[in-house]
Amino acid sequence: MTPDSATKARMRTGRAPLGAVWRAMIRRARTVVLSLVLAVLLGLMGVMSVDVLNQLHALRTAASDNLQWSLAQVDTELLRFRLEIGNARLAAARTGPGTVDYAELHKRYDIFFSRIDTFRATTTYSWLQARADFVADFTEATKELQQIGATMALPGGRVCPPFG
Repeated sequence: MTPDSATKARMRTGRAPLGAVWRAMIRRARTVVLSLVLAVLLGLMGVMSVDVLNQLHALRTAASDNLQWSLAQVDTELLRFRLEIGNARLAAARTGPGTVDYAELHKRYDIFFSRIDTFRATTTYSWLQARADFVADFTEATKELQQIGATMALPGGRVCPPFG
């Protein structure tokens, strides 16, 4: 068995021929490049995961803000409704109950009742409905609002006590 030319070259110089060295370097370079690409991809996945978690946290905050906004709107509409009741009483005292236009009072009642009805109809506020103190107060308030609504629905737009 005679040695081939690569083996003869290695025996003369004590080193591998230049082609074999290049092939080995290319294999190492491929391994290094592949490792770098994988490291970059894993880094990007980590950054994207953190971004997704931040967005999920922001959505939780948005839901909380929505609840706070809804509660503030109910409070605002209650105040507007009470103000309009006062305005209707003043107008009735000045000009007589038969001459007062109750259209604004009806509108304020409708808006307020629809805001309250939102708490009953949606599942967003189900955690509130699980509280016994909220349910008792809410039930009482809803009954009173329904009685007010029945009073406001008198023929001819007449309004009876406690409004007139």
